[in-house]
Amino acid sequence: MSGISLKSITKQFGDLTAVDAVTFDVADDEVLCLLGPSGCGKTTTLRMIAGLENATDGEIYLSGQDMTHLPARARNVAMAFQFYALYPNLTVSDNLAYPLHAEGDSTADIAAKLRDIAQVLQMDHVLDRFPHQLSEGEKQRVAVGRCIIRRPNCFLFDEPLSRLDVQLREEMRSDIKKVLSGLSRPTVIVTHDQLEAMTMGDRIAVMRDGKVEQIGAPQDVFNNPANIFVAGFIGTPQMNLVGGIVSGIGGAIAVSIGQDVIELTGELAQPGHGLKLGDAVTLGMRPRSASLESESGQGILSGTCELIEPMGAETLLRIAHPAGQIRAIVTDRQGLKEGGTIHVRFAQGSYRLFHADGNRIGDMV
Repeated sequence: MSGISLKSITKQFGDLTAVDAVTFDVADDEVLCLLGPSGCGKTTTLRMIAGLENATDGEIYLSGQDMTHLPARARNVAMAFQFYALYPNLTVSDNLAYPLHAEGDSTADIAAKLRDIAQVLQMDHVLDRFPHQLSEGEKQRVAVGRCIIRRPNCFLFDEPLSRLDVQLREEMRSDIKKVLSGLSRPTVIVTHDQLEAMTMGDRIAVMRDGKVEQIGAPQDVFNNPANIFVAGFIGTPQMNLVGGIVSGIGGAIAVSIGQDVIELTGELAQPGHGLKLGDAVTLGMRPRSASLESESGQGILSGTCELIEPMGAETLLRIAHPAGQIRAIVTDRQGLKEGGTIHVRFAQGSYRLFHADGNRIGDMV
């Protein structure tokens, strides 16, 4: 066993269960992003891996060794905190070298590692500065550099880009991903930003209320959300989720959405999903799979155009439908006006269907 392995890890604070039986593995060369809303338990999970919080139940293995009850200093992990945690009275060079001095590295080894990390993160010009003389992006680079200058059992990042502006976030996403790809160490990144998770993670674990709702490759989680929560959380704008009733079963599954009827073909047309006429379901479809139609008809959703939001080459339309608000992204808004009737069709392969309990039904093709 190598990498990181969590087995039914649970953390309770009194009557509050912050993390509830979380289980996952992270391979030696893999980046796993813990993604979810504030308070879902992702940072607490990270802190238990680091040994900064004691697990109430479960087991934690690092590089094949049971670390569950060992203190943080015995786990050999490197962690970058959300608020940098730089020593204000030390220069950048000394901040970076601090963990190496603590490990007893020789002066020559420390100098060589400083040169390498400064070059990788483009910090050569700030090595003699103090933290208060740095920009937010430079401080973040120092925090990341201090983390990766070592060769620990694993790397842990807690919201590493949350304090940066949009441009710096984009730059740092690329920088961190490039650096991590050459370190061959298991890495866990906590974030509430789905773009960070999608671009930086080899896999994503979506969390809610202390539990992992779904874990998988970013594109798989995006294309095949396990339930309504994941479907609504992943994607910008989020997936449309509208309630409907099963009104036909046979060569296709027909779902009535208000006065409109959508027929779903492919894998869902096969028996075995337990659907019957009259069942309440939720239909999901991505806004970017929409196309405009000139009139209503089979497979088309019709409503009132509430809002037109230009987004450069694309336009986001917000449509009031009896079943709820529908979002559609189109490239041509010529002739559209707010308050007018609009008709949209979603590509057949984009539909996802969910049971009344919120779990996805089968795979759409």
